[in-house]
Amino acid sequence: MQDSNNRLMAAWLQNLVHAAGDGSGPAGRADALAVCDSAFGAGHRFVRVWQAWQANPRHTLRLHYVGFEPLMQDAPQLALHWGGCDRSAESDALLSAWVTPLPGVSRLEFDGGRVSLTLLHMPLKQAVLQLMARIDVFLLDANIGHLAASEPGFSLFGQMARVAAAGALVQARSGVHHELVRRGLQRAGFVCEQAILPWVLEAGPGGQPKAPLRCVQARLRPGLQHTIRRALPDRCVAVIGGGIAGAGVARALALRGHDVHVFDSALAGSRQGRHAGHLGAAVTPAVSRDDDHRARLSRAGARLAWLRWQGLPARARPLKTGTAVVTPDPVEQVRLRDALQAGRFALSWARWCTGYDADEAAGLASGSPYAWFSEGMVMRPGALVEALLAHPSIVVHGSDVAQFAGASGQWQLSSADGRALASVSNVVLANAAGVLPLLRASGLAPVPARLAQMQTIAGQISYFDASRFTTPVRCVLDGDGYWLPSVDGMHVGGGTYDLDAVQAQVTPAGHLQVIGKVCSVLGLGNAAQQDIDANASGYSRLAASVAGGWAGWRAVVPGRLPVIGEWPGCQGVWLACAYGSRGLTWSALAGEVIAATLNDEPLPIERDLLRAIAVR
Repeated sequence: MQDSNNRLMAAWLQNLVHAAGDGSGPAGRADALAVCDSAFGAGHRFVRVWQAWQANPRHTLRLHYVGFEPLMQDAPQLALHWGGCDRSAESDALLSAWVTPLPGVSRLEFDGGRVSLTLLHMPLKQAVLQLMARIDVFLLDANIGHLAASEPGFSLFGQMARVAAAGALVQARSGVHHELVRRGLQRAGFVCEQAILPWVLEAGPGGQPKAPLRCVQARLRPGLQHTIRRALPDRCVAVIGGGIAGAGVARALALRGHDVHVFDSALAGSRQGRHAGHLGAAVTPAVSRDDDHRARLSRAGARLAWLRWQGLPARARPLKTGTAVVTPDPVEQVRLRDALQAGRFALSWARWCTGYDADEAAGLASGSPYAWFSEGMVMRPGALVEALLAHPSIVVHGSDVAQFAGASGQWQLSSADGRALASVSNVVLANAAGVLPLLRASGLAPVPARLAQMQTIAGQISYFDASRFTTPVRCVLDGDGYWLPSVDGMHVGGGTYDLDAVQAQVTPAGHLQVIGKVCSVLGLGNAAQQDIDANASGYSRLAASVAGGWAGWRAVVPGRLPVIGEWPGCQGVWLACAYGSRGLTWSALAGEVIAATLNDEPLPIERDLLRAIAVR
């Protein structure tokens, strides 16, 4: 029975592939098929489509599946829906890869990245509004009809048309709202016909078929589309800047088959560039009472960093230690606690800890309350940059780009002496403070207001010899400053903010600032609070263990959100800058946003977040 169902499902999918599309290949693209499912549930339909896609001898190179799922099911809950029936390699892969959902968008990948699953964890109406994708096939459950009936003023089907590819196909299980769904699709520009939903699509437990279901089948009217397929003259992209920002974008593009050229004079001496000697940094999500843009973006960025970088060599991959956010300020403690409660996050992701009851998990000894984030990570930035750039499709150039100019869909890059460096269809500016001078030198003006206010702030971190000063803390401590567990025999503490600096450098004064911040998060007090035997004090032992440091620049704009997106009215010019103190958090995020857009993939963040970080 299961083999028969799979054959029928494969035939059904093949019909969809040939029925949907703009004529440039299967499903409108020669390389991918995008399916949107309005009721993901436990993923049974996703698994069946995945299996059918694999069984189709003419299947596309990639399958992108988008699911709407408001329930926050953890892995054990998801497994209950599968039980022991109808299990397969694909369902086991789904259960194995599942992570605790967070409000917003989740991204999972399978089969070496050839299959992507993008889940929108939010109410159905919000999901339809927030989706950014180019969909070939819509599989709509009865929940669509219920929403259309309950909110007649909401342009539900118009939003579907917004993300529909040319010739997109709709199969809508309409139920009692059959006529309402049919009229709504027609008003939005879909041509409708009567159909019966394939019974294999709705198979029950054990693969047993259900009775055929009434369905509306529709196709987007020819010539009507809002999502235009990107025409890339070539697959070559230039990334200007080889730091955390540029390396993250370069890697995401290379993984999708682009030929990437990275330009940065700092890479001439070392593949770690400006992050040579940068031993450690942390990635910790932010939270806020109103779940603002910064908090939502930080969740997405941290999850994408783990997804994209966990397969890197050992020295470069993220290390999940968890993060304890500590503060002695009672007002700040209330803010943190209220933000966690308002977000209703799964306790396995974040929780408020009081007293000594949970200190063992974080390795703390102070007994102070703190916010615990289980997915807090430690990174080695220098090693990370080197590993990200070590992809066979990335070519590193140890030189700087002085300007670029466009002609016939190509961007010509040149050096300060006028030497031609490259000709590419897309160029990404990821060189932090160098973005504004390069834009002006290339004649791209006026610069949008928020970007024009970008400023640079110097900062220093300090290294502490773990053999001379150690603590029982096994996680990241974050507060007024931060403290990392030992990495290669060194603890990293940070950091300083020097608004008036003309040079980023490690200084004794900077060490003193860092020590003061570290003492706060470690609960050591300060020098004035130590006992008479200063040599025995924790403060003095910490100061005596300083073993160097690292200094760099932060580029920030008002609002302290990153600037990620395409230059307005200038196709092929992208910005990934203004990362501030969250370079690692925004790096994978920017790479996925830019690479997904260029390749017509579903976007890994919501529509309003894309607007919040856009070039403006």
